[in-house]
Amino acid sequence: MWTKDAFIHARLTSLKKRHCQHQHSLNEPNIKNCPGGLRDIHEIYWLLTHYPVNPFNLTELNQLQHSANYLQSLRLHLQHESRRNENFLRKHYQLYAELQKFHTHAEYVTMAINTVILSDSLTTISTQV
Repeated sequence: MWTKDAFIHARLTSLKKRHCQHQHSLNEPNIKNCPGGLRDIHEIYWLLTHYPVNPFNLTELNQLQHSANYLQSLRLHLQHESRRNENFLRKHYQLYAELQKFHTHAEYVTMAINTVILSDSLTTISTQV
């Protein structure tokens, strides 16, 4: 059984490790694992389950859900087009507008996860990671 602090520490450690591994894939981003990707959205939801107060207002939550929906639909589209488990927005699938749209949503998700990490309740734990 996880303690609250141990759970949050494990999530933040995993997040930092994944970001280090995938931070250089911006030209062909990994929609699932890159900073601002689908895993970050899942991390936000997991961390919020252990957070006493939601740090987001309704508008921010709606934007986060909009970004999650976009990233999920983009991943499904890539998998349908490639007929395999494809998570990379490769050059031959990219349109400039889609890449820009991806980066806009990924930046929002990254900002949201930083909001959660830097909030008062997680600050002490996150500085220990």
